[in-house]
Amino acid sequence: MSAIPERKIFQFGPFRFDERDRLLLLEGQVIPLTPKAADTLYVLITQSGHVVDREDLLKTVWPDTFVEESSLTRNISQLRKALGEDEAHPYIETIPKRGYRFVAEVRLVTTQPAVVAEADASRLTGQSNAKRPLAWSSPGLLFLAASVLIAVSIGFPRILNLLQQDGRLVETPFTTLPGGEFEPEFSPDGNHLAFVWNGRNEKHYGIYVQPLQGGDAVPVVSDSADEGSPCWSPDGREIAFIRYSAGDKNGIYIINVQNKSERKVAPIVRGERVYDRKLDWSPDGKTIAFIDNLSAEDPLHIDVVQADTGARRTLTHPPANSVGDTSPVFSRNGGEIAFKRTTVSGVNDIYIVSAAGGEPRRLTRENRYVSGLDWSEDGKEIVFASDREGGRRLWKIPASGGTPKAIPAATGATFLAVARHGHRLAYSYWFADTNIWGMEVSAGRLLRGPEKLIASTRAETSAQYSPDHSRIAYRSDQSGATEIWVADASGGHATRVTSFNGPLTGSPRWSPDGKYLAFDSRPEGTSDIYVVGARGGSPRRVTTGPADNVLPSWSQDGKWIYFASNRTGSWELWKLATDQSGTPVQLTRSGGFSAFESLDGAYVYYAKGPNTPGLWRRPTGEGKEELVVPQLKAGLWGCWGVAKNGIYFVDPDAAEGAAIRLVDPITMKISTIATLPAKPPFSDSGFAVSRDGSRFLFTQTDHSGSDITLVNDFR
Repeated sequence: MSAIPERKIFQFGPFRFDERDRLLLLEGQVIPLTPKAADTLYVLITQSGHVVDREDLLKTVWPDTFVEESSLTRNISQLRKALGEDEAHPYIETIPKRGYRFVAEVRLVTTQPAVVAEADASRLTGQSNAKRPLAWSSPGLLFLAASVLIAVSIGFPRILNLLQQDGRLVETPFTTLPGGEFEPEFSPDGNHLAFVWNGRNEKHYGIYVQPLQGGDAVPVVSDSADEGSPCWSPDGREIAFIRYSAGDKNGIYIINVQNKSERKVAPIVRGERVYDRKLDWSPDGKTIAFIDNLSAEDPLHIDVVQADTGARRTLTHPPANSVGDTSPVFSRNGGEIAFKRTTVSGVNDIYIVSAAGGEPRRLTRENRYVSGLDWSEDGKEIVFASDREGGRRLWKIPASGGTPKAIPAATGATFLAVARHGHRLAYSYWFADTNIWGMEVSAGRLLRGPEKLIASTRAETSAQYSPDHSRIAYRSDQSGATEIWVADASGGHATRVTSFNGPLTGSPRWSPDGKYLAFDSRPEGTSDIYVVGARGGSPRRVTTGPADNVLPSWSQDGKWIYFASNRTGSWELWKLATDQSGTPVQLTRSGGFSAFESLDGAYVYYAKGPNTPGLWRRPTGEGKEELVVPQLKAGLWGCWGVAKNGIYFVDPDAAEGAAIRLVDPITMKISTIATLPAKPPFSDSGFAVSRDGSRFLFTQTDHSGSDITLVNDFR
């Protein structure tokens, strides 16, 4: 039996770096790096405190290849993003005209032949030393086992990048710009990549083009509006794109890449940003497929428009109670269009429809999240990214139907594109570290905070105080999948209380006695309401049927659970007895979504829909509904809460930031209580208030970005 090589683990700040396998870890979780970026980091930390010349770095990291200095610059930029570097926490210092110096203190914390540090291995596997199995005889198998364990434990990080050393697939960073780069699209000749970037000021999204063989990103469309989803004309002379958040200017446009002249092809209703592919150009150049809807509350569908005349027709007709159809992509011969159909948030499947129209054919039946798709280079398969087995991975499935097969590349991919020739794939990898912050006020004065209460390197959101303010329930994916967690009021002693291990699970709400939590989850595709003990246990399913049921809350006497359902074809507010006796009772007829009952039990307050402005109320008994907070912005349906002294909501338009406003339910007078550092809170339900109105919780994105990566020799 061959000896297992020694392994050095370096510690700096909160990070650890595994020298042998080039793994960067934070609290046991792998921070994704490309292999060359990891090699660069290794050189810097092993010479910590000393200046490493650029030339020496280039020769060490790329010993047998000539590369331009821009490759090193991209590596340094990626490392700074991965480390979350800022002025308060510097790691890599640039020495003008010389090179770089790693300035953080580095310690060698362990040298051992184990796969990972002993404490890390126990935490990842959940086994003590006494219960751990004997080490395998092959170091290769041992390394593979560790990779699998880490991947299962933490979900999406790009563990498969470690396997690139065998030469099967090579991933290289293409963009490492500040902010976010999304929606890559290859030019027909394969020499350029168009993509969306929000620029150095990170305000507006525009269309940029960058050569694959080196060069800067050049703006094609970048103005005060937002643009997205670039796609090339077959001759490569023009780019079609969507303009949104621009009022009457919203629509499908075509721009000449050389002279920048543009024309509007078709108007669209959908104004706000849809985080998905929005259009594609047919291979013959005659038509453009794009997403639209009749109103903000109707499901998205796919239309086809003639590029020269603007004549359009509707291609797909999704169910009335669904989110709708997105991500249209023409087949290589233009005869079919693949797209994604979303029933409810986080539940997608891939369909294929004839470009001439007709009934779509369902290709996948996973009822899981699909984050991007495209046709393979030969047009025989659909390549897609999905969390069908945990974290997002790349898969392919025959266009004629069959079983998806995993592809060892692009783990964590969102938008993706496959080149028409040249065996290349590009994808954007979006990451966000969202954490839960808190603040305390009294008589309109800030007493404490804002301060970070619940944080990890993953996503924490949707926090709610328990009735006695001693605990916080929230949603987190730190276990690898979104689950419900409970921590104490200071953010400590966090405990996971659900274990669905895959489907989107969220929206926790406390029972009045603090003993139970109601929440929604999607283990069978559609969303349903569940109840679980606040300390864990087996969840009890409360709602049934083919419709989606989301966003539960409790009546003050604990006898009812309110929830939103689209069982009538639109989102309305319903209630069901907590003991499940009787049938659900419909409360609204003209829209109902996120709801809370007033503390005196007299009224139910609610938003009308995901994209409908205003906050409404109706008596818990008989009575008419009335608009009480017209200032609540569309899309912020979860950024409000009920307390004993009134209704609190977030106003994102305050000059100094997102303001917390208080509405007196009797006089309807509005006052400003505090200002949040973020504007507005991140996520669907990123704001909460305690019952006495003295404490606030909100979700803030502390670190985020998106880069585009190329996968070469992709077949």
